[in-house]
Amino acid sequence: MYSHPQHSADQEQVAFLRREAGKWLRGLREAANLSQRDLASRVGFERYAFVSGATSWTR
Repeated sequence: MYSHPQHSADQEQVAFLRREAGKWLRGLREAANLSQRDLASRVGFERYAFVSGATSWTR
């Protein structure tokens, strides 16, 4: 049976990893001088909501 990997993971560890991933993505985006919309467009997303959501994990 399929089990979602985050359901069995330590929730504090998951939150930590999300924050670190958000910081990493935001750092790369800012270093490239790209807005969230610009990054979303370059990776083929029609909307920038995913980029916005991923970088908000840093909070």
